[in-house]
Amino acid sequence: MATPPPEPAPLLVFRVGHREFSLAGDRVEAVVRAPALTTIPGSPAIVAGAMNYEGSPIVAVHPDDADTGECRHAIVVHSRGHGRFAIVCDWVDRLAIEPFGTPVDPDTLAATVIAAHATGAIPLPEPLSPSSWIVPRQ
Repeated sequence: MATPPPEPAPLLVFRVGHREFSLAGDRVEAVVRAPALTTIPGSPAIVAGAMNYEGSPIVAVHPDDADTGECRHAIVVHSRGHGRFAIVCDWVDRLAIEPFGTPVDPDTLAATVIAAHATGAIPLPEPLSPSSWIVPRQ
């Protein structure tokens, strides 16, 4: 007897402004009410700011920098190559099985933010020389 195909992972559907987005549910760590965000000077429009999540700062990003919405919820996700960050949205709507709205891939979204660093949109400090790491003992 053939085994049935595995059921697709549910998608988390969320809204920003009048747009709907979907995100693979297996990439979601948590959905929380968005805390106060700390602005990151010099960051591109896609970066909403930094937020405290379980005692650690993480970057919060908009799924689309054209419509930033009201940032009521934060979806904490894992990027395979770039670690944990949050996607801010107006409202987390529902779980769905069928693709719905604009799909959001955490890896692609993280790469977009990293690319903004590479193009100089976000100023990065000059590398520190190892000698600057050493503090002479008094």
